[in-house]
Amino acid sequence: MAEKLKFASLDQTTKPHHGHPPGLEDRISFISILNSVTNAIILTDQEGMISFVNQQTEELFGYEQDELIGLKVETLLPERLHHQHTDQRNDYYTNQKIRQMGVGLNLIACRKDDTEFPCEVSLSPLKTPKGDYVVCGLHDISIRNHAEDALSESERISNMRHTELEVIYRTAPIGMCLMDVDLRFLRCNEKLAEINGISAASHIGRTLREIVPEIAETMEAVYRRVIDTGEPAIDIEASVIVGTDSQTKRYFTACYYPVKSEDGVVDGISSIVQDITERVEAEKILQDAHDQLEKRVLERTKELEKTILKSELAHNTLIENERRLRQLVESTNTIPWEANAESFQFTYVGPQAVSLLGYPLKRWYEKDFWADHIHPLDRDNAIKYCLDSSQNLDAYEFDFRMIKANGDVIWLHDIVSVDRTSGDFAVLRGFMFDVTERKKMQEEMYTAEAEARMQRGHVAHLVRVQTLGEMAVGIAHEINQPLAAINTYAQASQMHLQSRKPNIDKVRELFGKISDQAERAGNIVSHLRAMMQKKTTNPVSLDINKLLRDIAVIVEIDAKEHGCQLIYKLSGSLPHVICDGIQIEQVVLNLIRNAVDSMADMTDDDEKNIIVETGQKNDDYVLISITDCGPGVNSCDEDSIFDAFYTTKDSGLGMGLSICSTIIEDHGGMLGYSREEPGGATFHFSLPIAK
Repeated sequence: MAEKLKFASLDQTTKPHHGHPPGLEDRISFISILNSVTNAIILTDQEGMISFVNQQTEELFGYEQDELIGLKVETLLPERLHHQHTDQRNDYYTNQKIRQMGVGLNLIACRKDDTEFPCEVSLSPLKTPKGDYVVCGLHDISIRNHAEDALSESERISNMRHTELEVIYRTAPIGMCLMDVDLRFLRCNEKLAEINGISAASHIGRTLREIVPEIAETMEAVYRRVIDTGEPAIDIEASVIVGTDSQTKRYFTACYYPVKSEDGVVDGISSIVQDITERVEAEKILQDAHDQLEKRVLERTKELEKTILKSELAHNTLIENERRLRQLVESTNTIPWEANAESFQFTYVGPQAVSLLGYPLKRWYEKDFWADHIHPLDRDNAIKYCLDSSQNLDAYEFDFRMIKANGDVIWLHDIVSVDRTSGDFAVLRGFMFDVTERKKMQEEMYTAEAEARMQRGHVAHLVRVQTLGEMAVGIAHEINQPLAAINTYAQASQMHLQSRKPNIDKVRELFGKISDQAERAGNIVSHLRAMMQKKTTNPVSLDINKLLRDIAVIVEIDAKEHGCQLIYKLSGSLPHVICDGIQIEQVVLNLIRNAVDSMADMTDDDEKNIIVETGQKNDDYVLISITDCGPGVNSCDEDSIFDAFYTTKDSGLGMGLSICSTIIEDHGGMLGYSREEPGGATFHFSLPIAK
């Protein structure tokens, strides 16, 4: 019966042939054709009853043919759509026409296991002597929908990343442009437009000579050399007179990189231009400040030497006076005294008290005189300390302030002995020394040290800004690399998605790489901004390995620009250290920059490695070392390399290692140097472990 139903709608469409039952061969051929197509084919009558399905329908829906014949076509739809589809089916029978796939006929189908999937539907009316039928073709579009959704999301992320990088390129603080081999501008950012004094749009299509005729002849020679050799030109400096008065000079440095086609032919030049006028002027100001600072340091050093000499002399004199005190008590300004240990009422006071504090001698014997004339800020602590010490110690000493008769404040150093052999209560005996001048000298020394620390902080910030300024060109070039990578990955993604069978996993992988490259560019800019900021010292508990990985974003750019390779050997089980992250990053940056400079004269064939290593020195300190393969420090310079204003470089100020040493010492560590054999140098410093 099922077989008859399958072929019922086809009986009248066949023609007889010799040697076979009438129409059998045609029916077999026709069914074979229907089973060979890639789409599901379903034949229904006017009541929506299924009369025929091909093999693809069985595979798509999970039913056997015999299960579907005679059922309503709504069996293949979710139950919630049955009523709606019945109305649509009835409407179609009243207005029958061919409806192709992709013309709004998308619907949700339901398999035998109740799983749903989207599909496209085509409808064709079929008229036979036994009645009207509808041939329905279905195509599962799940994979295509998923691909379209993934593509839409990927395009959104790509557009967002591309927009972000475009903003970075357009608003970068250094000038950037792209030119063809005829030296015509193809691209120009806002900073370069500002430098040239012409809008970015006005650059496009115009030649170098049309935009900057005053330096065109010099710069064209550089561009032609890059085009002819295929090699970049780095750190080309130039100066330009601007303004109608021809008195204002601006200084620039530029790098030119060839842009090559896949076959290695130069078809463009990418240029990076930085206005270094402020840096040049800052260097002049810094040099003037250096000269002034050196002069002030020398003057202050002489003053401090005098102060220290006075302090040492006073200390030595004090020791000598204490030794001879009991013999010379009546001829000195030291006040000998004796008092009751419970009431602190004096029973004896030397006559020197009158000259030192100005009160008549008889007043010293009044009740509570000593306590009443102690400075209010010292009173409670001094009395408590004396009570506790008199009960537990045989001798003690302390400093405190008293108010003189004229209202002035005097600092006294009191040496006290406790005598418990005199009867029912203890007797206190002692000597009060006037140490006012010593206290004043100590305060002056503290003030001088604070001022010196502040000056060192200012100089350290200037050095950090100068160092980052020197690295800015390399950093900008490094940002161009993720931009180019993102463009390449985006094109590859587009090719995969346009293929007949898109590889969605490969597309996801490519867009993951796009995200990584965008994050890489963002990390470089964020870290550069953090190091440019001027902040107060803020020691906290930090992971030194993570700090070194973070600064690698900056230092690896500079190392790579000079052909050097950074190798990290970081211990995996280090405790945290107490430090100010920005200051320690400055130390690491300075030491690695020095390592790069030490290998500047080495050839490309030489090994130019810089090894950054961490390890635990002992229970209290972590050790960080930076080793290069350069010639090392001359033996005659080794004792002076950490001195301020001492330098072995032609253009150095001699402040880098001095500032690094001060920063590490302020953290409670030590910066040192050792020579490597057969060549090279290692600078190492320690930081205290967080407890």
